[in-house]
Amino acid sequence: MKTEIARTFAALNATNEAILYAKSPEELYRKISEAAFSSGDFLASAIFLLEPGTDLLRFAAGCGDDIARLRSIDISIVAGTPEGSGVCGQAFRDQRVVVSNDYINDTRSTAWRDGAKTGQVGAAAALPLTCNGRSVGATFHYIPLHSSPAGRKYGRVASPMTNTEELSSRLLRLPLPPMSDEEQDMVIEEVHNAVLANES
Repeated sequence: MKTEIARTFAALNATNEAILYAKSPEELYRKISEAAFSSGDFLASAIFLLEPGTDLLRFAAGCGDDIARLRSIDISIVAGTPEGSGVCGQAFRDQRVVVSNDYINDTRSTAWRDGAKTGQVGAAAALPLTCNGRSVGATFHYIPLHSSPAGRKYGRVASPMTNTEELSSRLLRLPLPPMSDEEQDMVIEEVHNAVLANES
């Protein structure tokens, strides 16, 4: 547990440093993608932003093994279309975290199924990016098939996946909705207390 918390705080620290020191939006997105990717057992972590004047989310930055494919995909924010039905489009529209625990078989992934199968994507999550209450993009993270909930239930692994499992155990997600300064202070204090409790 100490290692998980330490790696989570390292990722949060890297994100905070990116926010403070990035010299351009592109550098900020790249550093945040790297911090997210390094914090867990992800195949990839990417940021997609709304392309001005369109209904499309475009790749802005990413890190991981599947970035070439992610650069080339179309993600729409329009509901009812194959490219808009995925986790990113839904996260953008609903301004909430959207998870798929069996991405390859999820009807929401139809537009990208072939690439997801090739990359052995197991589970995926998208988090909305907002500015002043308005959606501006989404982050997209996914894990290998064997360690996803469906992969554990139905999959077969030919050999131990020690490195993959050790890396995935480091991830802690803290989705934080908009909140007051007092509420932020309370969350920080509770996280701090949890870290101290686990160090003993």
